[in-house]
Amino acid sequence: MGKRVVIPDDVLCQIIGETVVIFDVRSGEYLALDGVGARFWQLCQEDGDLNKAVAVLLQEYEVGEETLRTDVAELVDELVAVGVLTVTEA
Repeated sequence: MGKRVVIPDDVLCQIIGETVVIFDVRSGEYLALDGVGARFWQLCQEDGDLNKAVAVLLQEYEVGEETLRTDVAELVDELVAVGVLTVTEA
């Protein structure tokens, strides 16, 4: 079974150009993601399945799977730590 990411209801986002601006209503903090991070956030909004997100990113970017999985795991950990994502079992 894979993992899913969930964006809490009190986290808002807006796409501005190629950047995703994230606002955490609870803390009043803003975050910005661009490049692969922004595309990952969009995939989280669409489905939330981490394996599917990695598969799409592998098709769209020239990167090795192990490197991408490590980078995605680090990004997820950072976003969970600031409270803008939660992770559940699929």
